[in-house]
Amino acid sequence: MLYNGLIDLAHQKGLLKLEVEVIQYPTSENGNEAVCRAIAETKYGERFSDIGDASVKNCNKMIASHIIRMASTRAKPDVYATSRMSA
Repeated sequence: MLYNGLIDLAHQKGLLKLEVEVIQYPTSENGNEAVCRAIAETKYGERFSDIGDASVKNCNKMIASHIIRMASTRAKPDVYATSRMSA
């Protein structure tokens, strides 16, 4: 399923709120790896979380200067996929 379809399905299943927080900023000490956590909350009070990561090792040159944004983008569909919102 494509990203937009996954978001639409999550809203149909009761997605109320989605927050993303950076839990690791890219630095030379951690190999320039960013890690973000997405937290989804449904109108039924359920909360789900998952993480996404990005670094220069797993992104192309065009994305390399946007590592935090890519980690965030990867975390969001992961939280949908691991919750019952995608079932």
